[in-house]
Amino acid sequence: MTPPNGMVWAGIDTHTDTHTIALLDERGRPLGSETFAANPDGYDRLIDMLPGPGAVAAVGVEGTNSFGAALARSCLSSNKSACRHQLI
Repeated sequence: MTPPNGMVWAGIDTHTDTHTIALLDERGRPLGSETFAANPDGYDRLIDMLPGPGAVAAVGVEGTNSFGAALARSCLSSNKSACRHQLI
């Protein structure tokens, strides 16, 4: 979901049972969104939606002290550098 020659911004809305990721291009146009289960398999699938290195401007996760804490930890420990280095 990477636009040609552009950056992707990711926002993640976290809840008890599900997390939803929304991807936007550099002009704020929606590229896509999807909802995943709030469990380790869901975290992996959500993180896999992020484009490759150099294409992600930022990844914002809501509620990193509560519902988003486990997702943020998964992101930081993932092998997906875009998630590890762009988490805000």
